[in-house]
Amino acid sequence: IELIPCVTQFNPEQSKACAQELVQEDVVAVAGGIDITSNGSIPVLEQNGIPYVGGIPVNLDEMQSPISFQFSGGMGGAFVGFAKHAADNGAKKVVIAYSNYPPIKVAADYGVGALRELGVTDIVEIPFDVLTTDFLPVVTKAASEEPDAILFAAADSGCAPVMKTAHDLGVEAQMYLVGACAAPNIAEEIGEEAVIG
Repeated sequence: IELIPCVTQFNPEQSKACAQELVQEDVVAVAGGIDITSNGSIPVLEQNGIPYVGGIPVNLDEMQSPISFQFSGGMGGAFVGFAKHAADNGAKKVVIAYSNYPPIKVAADYGVGALRELGVTDIVEIPFDVLTTDFLPVVTKAASEEPDAILFAAADSGCAPVMKTAHDLGVEAQMYLVGACAAPNIAEEIGEEAVIG
């Protein structure tokens, strides 16, 4: 097995250039990581029939391409799981707060669809800007809806501020956040009591 590395540097043009380079190298597959700019590479790989394998899908190209085979459901899979757990645990009203970024919106839509299929119809969506750093207004609005559960989709950098804000506001709804929010450094940053539950 020969591995040919190529770093995209989170740049769509570099992602496309990497894909073109790998096509020239006549690779049988591309093993991907987290590439938020794979919208540059996926079309090139599709045109050349080269499978894109592994990792976590973070954009629509990775989620929807017929040549993309991922080891994780990504944010979409997480939201379906969140919806199932919330419904199974008696949630009647659910807030979905999400970063207004197309792949995350699609994930939120998967969550809404799953909730409806599971009989939860009282669903409030709260979109927020993808560059949000102050989550007080978002968490306050979510809590004001008095939901049984809050499904929250933000970048990893949103974990600590969302959890800390929810703790400080005394939010009692069950919170659902992405797996990165379980990292030990989050508890170290905001305190164990803000992470419990």
